[in-house]
Amino acid sequence: MRSRALLRRYFLDTLRHEVELARSVGTPLSVAIADLDHFKQINDRFGHAAGDRALEHFVEVTRAQLRPSDAIGQLGGEEFGILLPQTALADTQAVLDRVCKRFHHEHCAHLPEDAVLSVSIGITELAPEDALEWMLSRADLALYEAKSRGRDRTEVRPADATPPAGHPENSLAGK
Repeated sequence: MRSRALLRRYFLDTLRHEVELARSVGTPLSVAIADLDHFKQINDRFGHAAGDRALEHFVEVTRAQLRPSDAIGQLGGEEFGILLPQTALADTQAVLDRVCKRFHHEHCAHLPEDAVLSVSIGITELAPEDALEWMLSRADLALYEAKSRGRDRTEVRPADATPPAGHPENSLAGK
Protein backbone atom coordinates (compact mmCIF):
# COMPACT_ATOMS: atom_id res chain seq x y z
CA MET A 1 0.00 0.00 0.00
CA ARG A 2 1.44 3.35 -1.06
CA SER A 3 1.46 6.28 1.33
CA ARG A 4 0.03 9.37 -0.24
CA ALA A 5 0.65 13.04 0.23
CA LEU A 6 -2.11 15.59 -0.13
CA LEU A 7 -2.23 17.55 -3.34
CA ARG A 8 -0.90 21.11 -3.10
CA ARG A 9 -4.29 22.83 -3.21
CA TYR A 10 -5.82 20.52 -0.61
CA PHE A 11 -2.77 20.92 1.65
CA LEU A 12 -3.02 24.73 1.46
CA ASP A 13 -6.78 24.55 2.14
CA THR A 14 -6.08 22.30 5.14
CA LEU A 15 -3.42 24.73 6.35
CA ARG A 16 -5.86 27.68 6.09
CA HIS A 17 -8.46 25.74 8.06
CA GLU A 18 -5.95 24.75 10.77
CA VAL A 19 -4.70 28.36 11.05
CA GLU A 20 -8.29 29.53 11.67
CA LEU A 21 -8.84 26.76 14.20
CA ALA A 22 -5.57 27.46 16.05
CA ARG A 23 -6.46 31.15 16.27
CA SER A 24 -9.99 30.49 17.50
CA VAL A 25 -8.96 28.10 20.30
CA GLY A 26 -5.52 29.55 21.03
CA THR A 27 -3.44 26.45 20.30
CA PRO A 28 0.01 26.34 18.69
CA LEU A 29 0.46 25.38 15.07
CA SER A 30 3.71 24.53 13.33
CA VAL A 31 4.41 24.23 9.64
CA ALA A 32 7.45 23.06 7.72
CA ILE A 33 8.68 22.92 4.16
CA ALA A 34 10.83 19.94 3.23
CA ASP A 35 12.89 19.58 0.07
CA LEU A 36 14.71 16.42 -0.96
CA ASP A 37 18.41 17.17 -1.34
CA HIS A 38 20.02 16.75 -4.77
CA PHE A 39 16.82 15.23 -6.13
CA LYS A 40 17.74 16.01 -9.75
CA GLN A 41 20.79 13.78 -9.35
CA ILE A 42 18.56 10.87 -8.29
CA ASN A 43 16.41 11.36 -11.39
CA ASP A 44 19.42 11.83 -13.69
CA ARG A 45 21.43 8.92 -12.31
CA PHE A 46 18.72 6.33 -11.65
CA GLY A 47 15.75 7.50 -13.74
CA HIS A 48 12.43 9.16 -13.03
CA ALA A 49 10.85 5.96 -11.73
CA ALA A 50 13.55 5.86 -9.04
CA GLY A 51 12.85 9.52 -8.31
CA ASP A 52 9.17 8.69 -7.84
CA ARG A 53 10.11 5.89 -5.44
CA ALA A 54 12.32 8.31 -3.47
CA LEU A 55 9.37 10.71 -3.14
CA GLU A 56 7.08 7.88 -2.00
CA HIS A 57 9.72 6.74 0.49
CA PHE A 58 9.93 10.25 1.96
CA VAL A 59 6.15 10.36 2.42
CA GLU A 60 6.18 6.90 4.06
CA VAL A 61 9.01 7.82 6.45
CA THR A 62 7.35 11.12 7.31
CA ARG A 63 3.86 9.64 7.77
CA ALA A 64 5.33 7.06 10.19
CA GLN A 65 6.47 9.95 12.45
CA LEU A 66 3.27 12.01 12.21
CA ARG A 67 -0.02 11.74 14.07
CA PRO A 68 -3.29 11.19 12.18
CA SER A 69 -4.14 14.88 12.78
CA ASP A 70 -0.94 16.03 11.05
CA ALA A 71 -0.70 16.49 7.29
CA ILE A 72 1.89 16.22 4.55
CA GLY A 73 1.31 17.62 1.08
CA GLN A 74 3.37 17.76 -2.07
CA LEU A 75 3.85 21.42 -2.91
CA GLY A 76 5.67 20.72 -6.16
CA GLY A 77 8.34 18.40 -7.47
CA GLU A 78 10.41 17.29 -4.50
CA GLU A 79 9.04 19.92 -2.11
CA PHE A 80 6.55 19.05 0.64
CA GLY A 81 4.59 20.98 3.23
CA ILE A 82 4.18 19.43 6.67
CA LEU A 83 1.52 20.65 9.09
CA LEU A 84 1.49 19.85 12.80
CA PRO A 85 -1.59 21.31 14.52
CA GLN A 86 -1.54 21.76 18.29
CA THR A 87 2.24 21.37 18.28
CA ALA A 88 4.82 23.81 19.62
CA LEU A 89 7.92 24.66 17.63
CA ALA A 90 10.37 22.65 19.78
CA ASP A 91 8.20 19.52 19.56
CA THR A 92 7.86 19.95 15.81
CA GLN A 93 11.61 20.21 15.42
CA ALA A 94 12.10 17.00 17.44
CA VAL A 95 9.65 15.12 15.19
CA LEU A 96 11.18 16.46 11.98
CA ASP A 97 14.73 15.82 13.18
CA ARG A 98 13.68 12.15 13.44
CA VAL A 99 12.25 12.31 9.92
CA CYS A 100 15.55 13.73 8.63
CA LYS A 101 17.62 11.04 10.30
CA ARG A 102 15.37 8.15 9.30
CA PHE A 103 15.04 9.29 5.70
CA HIS A 104 18.82 9.46 5.40
CA HIS A 105 19.53 6.17 7.19
CA GLU A 106 16.63 3.91 6.16
CA HIS A 107 17.48 2.69 2.70
CA CYS A 108 14.60 2.67 0.26
CA ALA A 109 14.21 -0.96 -0.80
CA HIS A 110 13.18 0.08 -4.31
CA LEU A 111 16.34 2.06 -5.02
CA PRO A 112 19.87 0.92 -5.86
CA GLU A 113 22.18 0.46 -2.85
CA ASP A 114 24.32 3.44 -3.84
CA ALA A 115 21.36 5.85 -3.91
CA VAL A 116 21.82 8.26 -1.00
CA LEU A 117 18.76 10.21 0.11
CA SER A 118 18.54 13.20 2.41
CA VAL A 119 16.14 16.04 3.10
CA SER A 120 16.38 19.62 4.30
CA ILE A 121 13.49 21.01 6.33
CA GLY A 122 12.57 24.56 7.33
CA ILE A 123 10.23 24.94 10.30
CA THR A 124 8.20 27.80 11.76
CA GLU A 125 5.10 28.41 13.86
CA LEU A 126 1.98 30.51 13.65
CA ALA A 127 2.33 33.97 15.18
CA PRO A 128 -0.74 35.76 16.57
CA GLU A 129 -0.97 38.27 13.70
CA ASP A 130 0.51 36.09 10.95
CA ALA A 131 -0.70 36.19 7.43
CA LEU A 132 -0.55 32.68 5.97
CA GLU A 133 1.98 33.93 3.42
CA TRP A 134 4.32 35.24 6.15
CA MET A 135 4.31 31.89 7.89
CA LEU A 136 5.05 30.03 4.66
CA SER A 137 7.72 32.55 3.79
CA ARG A 138 9.45 31.99 7.15
CA ALA A 139 9.38 28.22 6.64
CA ASP A 140 10.81 28.74 3.16
CA LEU A 141 13.61 30.93 4.55
CA ALA A 142 14.39 28.31 7.19
CA LEU A 143 14.55 25.69 4.42
CA TYR A 144 17.07 27.77 2.47
CA GLU A 145 19.09 28.18 5.65
CA ALA A 146 19.12 24.38 6.13
CA LYS A 147 20.34 23.99 2.54
CA SER A 148 23.03 26.64 2.94
CA ARG A 149 24.27 25.03 6.18
CA GLY A 150 25.02 21.74 4.48
CA ARG A 151 21.63 20.09 3.83
CA ASP A 152 20.31 16.92 5.52
CA ARG A 153 19.07 18.95 8.50
CA THR A 154 16.26 21.00 9.98
CA GLU A 155 16.36 24.72 10.68
CA VAL A 156 13.87 26.77 12.66
CA ARG A 157 12.76 30.33 12.02
CA PRO A 158 10.70 31.48 15.02
CA ALA A 159 7.49 33.41 14.52
CA ASP A 160 7.39 37.18 14.37
CA ALA A 161 4.64 39.56 13.35
CA THR A 162 6.39 41.03 10.31
CA PRO A 163 7.08 39.46 6.93
CA PRO A 164 10.70 38.39 6.41
CA ALA A 165 12.73 41.17 4.79
CA GLY A 166 13.61 40.73 1.15
CA HIS A 167 11.37 37.72 0.63
CA PRO A 168 8.10 37.81 -1.30
CA GLU A 169 5.11 37.62 1.01
CA ASN A 170 3.31 35.19 -1.24
CA SER A 171 6.17 32.83 -2.07
CA LEU A 172 4.03 29.67 -1.87
CA ALA A 173 0.44 30.67 -1.32
CA GLY A 174 0.00 31.95 -4.86
CA LYS A 175 1.71 29.07 -6.65
